[in-house]
Amino acid sequence: MKKHKVNYRLKRYNLVPHHKIKAKREVSFEIQLMAQLLMDQLVSERNKMEFDRKINEAIESKDKELFMQLSNHYQHYLFEY
Repeated sequence: MKKHKVNYRLKRYNLVPHHKIKAKREVSFEIQLMAQLLMDQLVSERNKMEFDRKINEAIESKDKELFMQLSNHYQHYLFEY
């Protein structure tokens, strides 16, 4: 298993004697990227499910104008999946 490097950034806020130095652990780039990609995927799937629900409601209510409008917006999701 690959070992992860830990980076610490030390800051001294005041030049007062016996003042504590605080260390802050930074999150690695890979973890940040993975979290962002996961969130993007979840939001995209949620939006697609919402479009599917609205299109199904338009079909059930036989509202042709709403169906055509939603199907034009739905083209974006067809290219993604």
